Order: sequence, then C-alpha cells, then structure tokens
Amino acid sequence: MAKIEGLANYFNKVGAYVGLKLMDKFSADYMPRAYRRRHQVACYRLGLLPSSCIMLGNVRGEDHRFDALLADDRFEDYTLPPHTPRRVCVSGYISDPSPAAKRILKRALSEARRA
Repeated sequence: MAKIEGLANYFNKVGAYVGLKLMDKFSADYMPRAYRRRHQVACYRLGLLPSSCIMLGNVRGEDHRFDALLADDRFEDYTLPPHTPRRVCVSGYISDPSPAAKRILKRALSEARRA
C-alpha cells in the first residue's frame, strides 16, 4: 500500500473486520427485502410516496409540511431539474428494535476484541 503524504497511514482493521463479517451474513438486498413493507406503510401513514430507497419518502408536490425541514440556508439557492422529487428520511419510522444486523454486529465486535 502506497504511503499518502500528510496522512497518519491509519487503517481501521476493526471496522474492516466488522464490515466483512456483515457482508458474509447479509446479501446486498437484505435491507430492501426486510424493510420494504414497513417503508410502504410508513410512507402511507405520513402521506408520502414511497421512493426506491427504503430510507426516504418522496414529498408530493403540493405538500408543504416539510419545507422548513428541507430548507438549508447554509447553501445558496438551487433549482432541481423538473420532476425531481423532494425527499425526507423515514428510517425512524421503519426501524426494528432488535434487527439481525445489530445482533451480528455485536457478535463481530466481541470477536474482534478477542482477536
């Protein structure tokens, strides 16, 4: 691995180990398969349109409830291309109090500590 000037040359071995363990246990489409239904229900209850990303819901054009949330005065005004949906995060409404990923993550972290 080439040394990069000005960096501490630090490699997060524990993070890499945990990531590899999670990739061994879960397929790439685990989250959409596990949470798609909850996502749809949360969007329906919030009056949003489900997006293709289970963490986000699309705000209807005439819905202005989220305008203050979506406003960010840290950046200059911009114009989105036509038909670009405004999105809000719905992950807090679909979360699982004890998901399998959390249990496996805890197990992987304890294995990493012992290694």
